[in-house]
Amino acid sequence: MFRCNLVAVLFLGLLIACGPTEEAPRVPTAGVSLATASQALITRSKTITWGYADDDDPVPSTACLQCRTGNEYACFNAGAAGWTKTFTNTADDGQPLVPSGYLVTAAKAEVYGAGRHTGGSTNVGVKLNALQLGATFQVTNRACTSPTTDCAPVTPRESQVGPSQYFYTSNNSITLVPDTDRYCASHVVLTLTLAERHIEALPQALNFGNQKAGTTSAVKTVTVKNTGEAPLRLTALSTVYPNADGTLFTVTPQIPANSPIVLAPLTGQQVFSVTFRPGAVTTAPIQGVLTITNDSANAPSLNVPLSGSGVAFNTEVSPRSLPFGEQPVGAAPKQETLTVTNIGSAILDITHSLSGSAFYSVNPSTLMVNPGTSETLTVTFNPTAPGGAPATLTLTSTPQGGGAAESVPVSLTGTGVQPTVALNPTTLAFGEQRVGATPSPTLTVTVTNAGSGTLTLNSPTFTGMGSSAYSVTPTTLSVPGAGGTG
Repeated sequence: MFRCNLVAVLFLGLLIACGPTEEAPRVPTAGVSLATASQALITRSKTITWGYADDDDPVPSTACLQCRTGNEYACFNAGAAGWTKTFTNTADDGQPLVPSGYLVTAAKAEVYGAGRHTGGSTNVGVKLNALQLGATFQVTNRACTSPTTDCAPVTPRESQVGPSQYFYTSNNSITLVPDTDRYCASHVVLTLTLAERHIEALPQALNFGNQKAGTTSAVKTVTVKNTGEAPLRLTALSTVYPNADGTLFTVTPQIPANSPIVLAPLTGQQVFSVTFRPGAVTTAPIQGVLTITNDSANAPSLNVPLSGSGVAFNTEVSPRSLPFGEQPVGAAPKQETLTVTNIGSAILDITHSLSGSAFYSVNPSTLMVNPGTSETLTVTFNPTAPGGAPATLTLTSTPQGGGAAESVPVSLTGTGVQPTVALNPTTLAFGEQRVGATPSPTLTVTVTNAGSGTLTLNSPTFTGMGSSAYSVTPTTLSVPGAGGTG
């Protein structure tokens, strides 16, 4: 009801070795500083001695070869087993001759010996672990019959650097191969050139985030690189995680037993694909580890942490219901928004369908939602007839790259209304009123709504020459439908 008044006022090769999980200590060797670069080539030396032995004279003699203190030299016939000497993996400086994770890429042997007896020459070869070390070298035989005859110190002979890689094991030997029975040797200085195997993984960890329980995630990859100077062998893969609910971290390709993957020096790499399938909904992330067994110097058991959570849905929709309330037929459409969040690890393609009332529309028609991001949908309610308009909006999300689709329903409610207005009386007569006097008595107008829905009247206005002389209260009036008055 309105009340009115009238007023007058507005790498590089193979090395079988097992080593510690940390990089071996480095010591300057043969003038090379091992602290300059973790993948630098280094050299190590080993002196191998025979001690006195003589196939012709079993009694030690001081008459001839003078090379080392005590005249330690050996004279064997060609092909004798005594020419082979085994040696340990300790260099002359006390450090490992070949540290774990390193590969022998070159070798040379300085042979201290001489031919004895007058006449002819002897050709001598050198073998490291039965592998010929370069070409043979020739020694001129000399007389050796008394302390004063031809007793110069033994001169070193260096074999040529051999092939670029050697099969070096925990049991190693050096063998001299003279082609006559006239050769004697004091010792051999074996110098090995070593290259390091060095491994790294990128990324260093894989986090799959939220994944719908019982479904398999999109593939994530980890790239294993050989950043060392020597060939790197990947020998085994394993995954460990504590959950016994059917959770799986799956890695491809696998590495069969006795069939290692070999990565070339500096540039070699292998990409492994990993998927995550949580067995159940989890309250905390599942923690796992991918272990890559290899023969590197820095990480022979390279661990890549794995994590992920099992959730009920990959798609979060908020809110899950949209109440539009009353909407007058023919008025400007009412709009609400939905937020769609991808809590999984794969890109989601979102489509939608409507069932129920035809008074709703949704825009855009499709969405693509990246992992960890949100997008919005606009839902419009535009009734063309009065009455309740319940509907269901179904959002279907499909992971790109494979995986099960899932559907999330959203409830839509609204009512189309068509209120009417009737005024009683339709004319108000205030009669005569003195200018500047007390405002006139209040007259009332009753508003009736015979239609559906609430009728809302806002800020009535006056027109005409004397409009400024009138006022109305209240300025807003809501009148219920179906014959309601106000």
